Amino acid sequence: MFDFSVVLPIWRIVAAYFSLGLIAGGALFVFERFSPKFGSLIFNLSFALLSFASILLPILKFIDGVEFPELFPGFAIPLHFFFPVIFLSLSPFIIKKNLS
Repeated sequence: MFDFSVVLPIWRIVAAYFSLGLIAGGALFVFERFSPKFGSLIFNLSFALLSFASILLPILKFIDGVEFPELFPGFAIPLHFFFPVIFLSLSPFIIKKNLS
């Protein structure tokens, strides 16, 4: 089986998740700042839609010189869902709102 770490090294995955976390946290802050009542709802919907739309990137990318190129989308697509699921499920516990 082909080693896909040549195509997509682990440091790129970690860097992408780290930068995506900073961008998502900043976007959530901006959405909640400008629309306190519906900011998190708008952010969650747009974040979910963007994660579904990002599936097209590994599907459309064809890697030349790989033994089994059809396996790459099967390995890459789950990575597009790990971060949104973790971020959207843990953000209510990490981001405390002032309810007073």
